[in-house]
Amino acid sequence: MVMMYYRVKERLLQLKQFKFTKKKITISEAKSQVLKKVRNMKYFGDIEYAESDGHIMYDVHDIALSLVSEFSIGGGSPNVCTGNFLSNGNFIVANYKSDGNCFIYNKDWQSTEVIDGLRYPVEAIQAGVELLVTCYGTQSIEVFSVDDLRKLRSVNINEAVHGITKHNGACYVACGSKIIKIDMSGKKLRKYKVEGSNNIYISATRDGRLVYSNLSLNTVTAITDQGDTVWQYKHLKMKQPHGLDVDSVGNIFVAARGSDNIHVLSGAGTLLRIIEDILLPVFIKLMEERGICCVCSNFKIVRVYKL
Repeated sequence: MVMMYYRVKERLLQLKQFKFTKKKITISEAKSQVLKKVRNMKYFGDIEYAESDGHIMYDVHDIALSLVSEFSIGGGSPNVCTGNFLSNGNFIVANYKSDGNCFIYNKDWQSTEVIDGLRYPVEAIQAGVELLVTCYGTQSIEVFSVDDLRKLRSVNINEAVHGITKHNGACYVACGSKIIKIDMSGKKLRKYKVEGSNNIYISATRDGRLVYSNLSLNTVTAITDQGDTVWQYKHLKMKQPHGLDVDSVGNIFVAARGSDNIHVLSGAGTLLRIIEDILLPVFIKLMEERGICCVCSNFKIVRVYKL
């Protein structure tokens, strides 16, 4: 122990002779002038929004419809006249019955939502954030919120309303023996006299022409916004023309229920081709972004085709 004591003492004396230092570290920041500007910026640049319609990526002369999906509408005995795509990609159909409703299907073609309490609804279309449903039974347009399907108001038309389309902020409603132009509040702006009384389906082209079909006269007619007839189409192979749709380049698709085919017309009303063997088509609706179309057969079954 004495020896250990002197050994430790010797080590302590050696340690006392060492010069220990304490390191002090300082970090300083030289602020960048660029960073100062970035921190004070309210925005990074001017943003411009532009919207344009993409042209269809198919040749109408060479369409070969390939069946993708098929489903029956709702339950019981449906009576569906029209259907339309919504901006979110969902699809809505109107069930024309005294206790009618509208069924909404998602992109997987599953029924997700239902609007009940409608009397003979004919067609539902989207207008901005609103959903417009023409109801033959109440001679009105029932307006709902697109987001939550909440009822917003009723617009009394006091006419036998059927199909509806929109163009440049106005709506055009097919009313059997006439077409009525209204604004979004329901104010009547113009009436168009049309031939016959079975003018139920209507659509609008990009250049503002109104195209409507007459299922008893077997005609498809285009008029201007002033009511002047531009052309009328008839064909031996077109019987009972029903629903219409217009693609992004102006071609017009006509579902001819009585002749089991679809007629594709140019914007000038000339026949481009006939798609045969489409069983009892009531309407055809295109979704060009997804390259598909929906065809309703005999008011009951919707078939989804790839273009």
